[in-house]
Amino acid sequence: MATHAWLFSYIKQTLHTMLYMINCKPDYKKILQDRQILELYSHIDDAEKAPWAKHGMEHILRVVKNAKTLCKLLKIDKNTTFLTIIASILHDAGATEGKKNHREKSAIFAQNYLKNAHFNETDAQIIVEAIRHHASANPPLGLVHILLVCADKLDCSQSRILPSGYGVVGMRQSQFIKTIKLKMKSEKLFILFKVSPHFDKTEFTNYYFTKLLYEALDQLSKQKRVNCEIVFKR
Repeated sequence: MATHAWLFSYIKQTLHTMLYMINCKPDYKKILQDRQILELYSHIDDAEKAPWAKHGMEHILRVVKNAKTLCKLLKIDKNTTFLTIIASILHDAGATEGKKNHREKSAIFAQNYLKNAHFNETDAQIIVEAIRHHASANPPLGLVHILLVCADKLDCSQSRILPSGYGVVGMRQSQFIKTIKLKMKSEKLFILFKVSPHFDKTEFTNYYFTKLLYEALDQLSKQKRVNCEIVFKR
């Protein structure tokens, strides 16, 4: 009986995997439009008394955009791109009660959400682990993890900061970052920050969040063998 149960489980997962790979891979846009996801993210920025930065749907959409741009510029394969986008959508889903332990809570939410969607188990685990460790790309857990961290940390312009963040050393420099654009030139990835005259580069680069961005870009350079350079322009 045990053998039969194992065989049934194996066949079930194999069929799910085949359907997933052939024509049933979820459309990430449908996940973005899922009422559960929309409802969840609509309350996240209200979960803390005085949050420094946005973690709701505005943030999620910018992270998704960053992820798509990075994958396109670096010519990342379709499946890795897809997994990175899904991880980007779900990476802050556990922040409904604030940022404390939100990475672990987000990973648990993603695991259950993807299981209910009959997501391929191997791919789901890659997404879940990337979310669980999206605070830092060190140590790197694979390309999806590194891309997620980069996409998340690149959302640090004036669109991200909330009023309470204006009084936080380092974080307050985000109010002076107008735009952040990505560009490939001569096999080099440029991250172009357009900043206002009040921007303090030294304070910003010494901020722990910025250090995590540099760290993630360094890991991306090693994984993809591409040079990354951050450029600040007024």
